[in-house]
Amino acid sequence: MYSWKTKTGIKQRRKPGLLDQCVGAEAVADSAIFVPGEYRGEFDSLFSSYQDIIAVRVFEVLEEVV
Repeated sequence: MYSWKTKTGIKQRRKPGLLDQCVGAEAVADSAIFVPGEYRGEFDSLFSSYQDIIAVRVFEVLEEVV
């Protein structure tokens, strides 16, 4: 989501991103993303380009406990 000010108020628009392109990927919290294994490389590549400003920790989910 990005927003900008206009004379009539604040406008917002959603720009499609990597989460939209990767089926099954979803934001599960403000700073946590669930990524299916087949898309891990794409997310690793994106995050490595920002390694100077973000810290990444990767956890492998083996099973879901309901």
